[in-house]
Amino acid sequence: LKILLAQKGTEKREIHRFVREAQICAQLQHPGIVAIHEIILDDSFRPYFTMREVHGSTLHLIFKNLHFCSTEKQWGVTDDGWTFKKTLHIMIKICEALSYAHSKGVIHRDIKPGNIMVGDFGEVSVVDWGLAISTKANDITVAQHLKEDVLDEIVGTPKFMAPEQADGRNYEIDARSEVYSIGSML
Repeated sequence: LKILLAQKGTEKREIHRFVREAQICAQLQHPGIVAIHEIILDDSFRPYFTMREVHGSTLHLIFKNLHFCSTEKQWGVTDDGWTFKKTLHIMIKICEALSYAHSKGVIHRDIKPGNIMVGDFGEVSVVDWGLAISTKANDITVAQHLKEDVLDEIVGTPKFMAPEQADGRNYEIDARSEVYSIGSML
């Protein structure tokens, strides 16, 4: 269950982003993307949505543990069995999920290790689609998304942003921008 925080629940722009996240995510049916089951208003007319529960660790934590057990000369093995090679397989699964999203005209805009969940058996979920935009004309259009956002607003996590995203050139953000983010994670 994901619910809009009370303090954000009164801001029209935040409500639009929250509902947009649910609408965009509900269109994406891929094992690497958490499925949205329903979007509902509570008794206070605050939106929330339900989705599959995700268990595991963030890729951020896996990377942190891997670096902690490694040396300058050799990659180590974490207590739970993560190796550099094993994390590369995770990166491939992330690329597959994003490739699917891109084929549907959806750009995540905040790809980072903290937005990747990895289950105990290596299952991968790209999460937190709150900044996502749809580029398909028959869906919510880019212009509508950017109207809800400030046109030159910088959204995402700076450490993983492509230059056009970091400069606030939102009309230039596309799948290539996310390839840049994946490279930054590596």
